Amino acid sequence: MLSLNQGLHLIWTDDTEAPTSGPIYEELTRTGRALLIAPSPRLGLQPEHLDAIGAFTANAITASTSTQAEALLLARRLLGDDSDS
Repeated sequence: MLSLNQGLHLIWTDDTEAPTSGPIYEELTRTGRALLIAPSPRLGLQPEHLDAIGAFTANAITASTSTQAEALLLARRLLGDDSDS
C-alpha cells in the first residue's frame, strides 16, 4: 500500500474482486483514501456508484494539490509519457 501511504487515492470497482469486508478492506479504507465499490454482477455500476466516485474524487482533489500533480505524473507514466513537462 505504498502509494496510499504516500497520500495517493484509489478507486476500485469490480463485481467480484473488490473486497467489501475483512483485513484487506480495512487496510485500504482505514485512511479514507480508498473507495471500494463491488456492484451487483447483474446490474453493474449504478448512478449512486458514479455519484460516490464523483464525491470521492472531488474530496481527494480539494484535500491535496500535491496529490493532483503526483496523479498527473502517474497517469502520464501509465500512458507511456515519461517526460517531466
